[in-house]
Amino acid sequence: METLNAAASAVDAPAAAAPGFGGQTIILVVLFIAVFYFIAIRPQNKQMTEKRAMLGSIRREDTIVTIGGIHGIVVKVEEDEDTLYVRVAPGVEIEFLKAAIQTITNRDWREEFPQFQKKGLFAPKK
Repeated sequence: METLNAAASAVDAPAAAAPGFGGQTIILVVLFIAVFYFIAIRPQNKQMTEKRAMLGSIRREDTIVTIGGIHGIVVKVEEDEDTLYVRVAPGVEIEFLKAAIQTITNRDWREEFPQFQKKGLFAPKK
């Protein structure tokens, strides 16, 4: 009978809160958000900024590669419609959205934008 009474009193007793539980949890959540920002969000924003600058610097006679792997030479750029015409073969021109351009291959577009030039140990020497 004593065992039954001891079990019943243990059920009725309030549970003690773990010491320091609230502070540690908040610190871990803030730390997780900070790590997520520096690993995922910040690099993606940097890539989007570079892509916008590259697309804005496209001009006539640039050699480009599209996101579909088509290589060609820019014939005409229409700024107001965000489209351009690319010659992929003699007498064959295709209209593309600027967003479909992956890279410019005949020149380094970063030279026009000093904020995107590589810095550090492996930067090319001029």
